[in-house]
Amino acid sequence: RRRVRLLCPDQRRMANLFRCWNWFHPSAQRGQGELDVITAMIDDAAGRVKIETKGVAAVGVSAGAALVALLAFHRAERFKAAIVVAGLPLLGNLGIQSPQAVMRRGLSFTPALALSTTRSPCAPLAVIHGMDDQVVHPRCSEQLVEQAIEVNRRAGVKAQKGSAPASAAATVDYRANERLILRTIEVPELGHVWTGGPGGHPFCERGGPPLVSLCENFLRDVALIR
Repeated sequence: RRRVRLLCPDQRRMANLFRCWNWFHPSAQRGQGELDVITAMIDDAAGRVKIETKGVAAVGVSAGAALVALLAFHRAERFKAAIVVAGLPLLGNLGIQSPQAVMRRGLSFTPALALSTTRSPCAPLAVIHGMDDQVVHPRCSEQLVEQAIEVNRRAGVKAQKGSAPASAAATVDYRANERLILRTIEVPELGHVWTGGPGGHPFCERGGPPLVSLCENFLRDVALIR
């Protein structure tokens, strides 16, 4: 059985007064900034413990999910899978969209415009969003999915919508040559919170839909775990 190692990145306290990943900074949107920090942490961990570098997945919620989305698009070669929970679409290099406005309503322009001339596919991606999220509008995840489909199309990877595992959440899979490249999961009655875990932390509740299981199923379906 494959051993799973968990790396939980954290910021210095002064990196953001709200303790929020700086996903909206132009440097991060270009694929640098805190993306460099995360990949450096992975490399540092690989120098300390045995890590299968071709079997790394990134999982994030809210601002962490927005950062995971950037990693999936800009550092696809580093990740076997990426899971975005209550996340946001890429803002791009245009610098014309307020991050707060995007959180409330989604991008005000065609999502593909934020991709610039990118022609590389993103990492296999799961996009999970609660339909009662009052912090990050569900439209944000819809637009992220549009961006994922578009970058794969530009790279010559045609996403075919197909069947998905039975679930209480509305789940749609996209495959290319039978390989799972994208999964969308809309969870009814879920707000801006991680549920199904131990609870005891902000934005984390013990009850509710089992998000851990949804993530585990995706990682299994992209052959990252057994």
